[in-house]
Amino acid sequence: MATVGRDGWTRLWDVESGREQARIEENVHALAFSVDDTTLWSANAFHLAQQWDLTLGGAARRISHRARVKSVAFCGDNRVVVGDSDGVVAMWDLEAMHRTAEWHYGAGVAAIAVSPNQTLVATSHDSKVALRRLDGRDRPRFLPGGDSYSNPIAFSPDGRFLATSVRGAPERVLLRNVVSGRVLGDPIELGSPLTSVAFSPGSDLIATGEGDDYVSIWSLKDGTPRGKISHRNSVRAVTFSLDGAHLVSTDNDGDVYVDAVGEGGEINDWTKHVRQMKHDRGVFVAEFSASGLLLTASWDRTARVWDAVNGIELCRFTHLRHLTAASISPDGSLVVTADETGCIRRWPTTSDGLLAQAEQSEIPGRYRLRELNDGELSRFGLSR
Repeated sequence: MATVGRDGWTRLWDVESGREQARIEENVHALAFSVDDTTLWSANAFHLAQQWDLTLGGAARRISHRARVKSVAFCGDNRVVVGDSDGVVAMWDLEAMHRTAEWHYGAGVAAIAVSPNQTLVATSHDSKVALRRLDGRDRPRFLPGGDSYSNPIAFSPDGRFLATSVRGAPERVLLRNVVSGRVLGDPIELGSPLTSVAFSPGSDLIATGEGDDYVSIWSLKDGTPRGKISHRNSVRAVTFSLDGAHLVSTDNDGDVYVDAVGEGGEINDWTKHVRQMKHDRGVFVAEFSASGLLLTASWDRTARVWDAVNGIELCRFTHLRHLTAASISPDGSLVVTADETGCIRRWPTTSDGLLAQAEQSEIPGRYRLRELNDGELSRFGLSR
């Protein structure tokens, strides 16, 4: 039996025992079971009809983080590390749909980075940065520098360095040895607060996104600026393509720019972009998978997967609540998103074009969601 409550939940029940079997978080106005009881159809207040596959089972309770999820990062193709505003960092097994580890910090988690060899996790806690082993065999090691760190952090692709930043006038980007924690070379001084940071694949360049609408590319050999990209609003995320030939940057206006990068980090024309994609609101995540797919996530409640070279949207995953974090698996087969309620969702990727069908699995339930085609929508008297 399925019921819809005023609390916004759709619940599935075992009638004989009276036990709740699963929940689906939707503002549902209508429900219908298929004849064979393998599919549940729902229609909600947002003019979206959805088909839920009930054959995959799922837990009788819904597990999520108690606080807002602020960051998520893959560590392998089927594990993610999640951090929330209560200072809880948890590792999830996406196959078994349960937590395999949980650590408690004294301050909320603002950012997470996993080392390329998937042995270390770095967490930013508003003003502190901590390192620890993912196997949980050690206690967290807080980097020296007191309470002056800002949030963005990133591992170099070779795993030897961690980029952090220190608040001040000017704000400074520090390159630290992961093992010793010591600062290497001179700090990179910025003209405005750091919003994002990324290494090039060769670990010889670093890109910084800043609050003054610019992306800067720096040489790590001598700390000199090598190129600059202009945005119309504050930059939110930066990432290099796998071959280092392109840099993707996003901003608060919803723009996603793809720019060609020279071997030395030069930008031939910082006012003309190779590709420009668009969200309806600010984009706070830009991340490449090892397979070359680009993930972006936005305050327009969508996460999207792109062919960045050609500027083609391949998949779109739409939430009813505001997104707070997203990440793509190394092989590009899964996207994990988190919303403002602390709910974490797993989406297998597809490539059916701009309105690609998407599947959803909600931790710990295993319910698949896809957008309906026009024929299926007509059954509910709906249209796009």
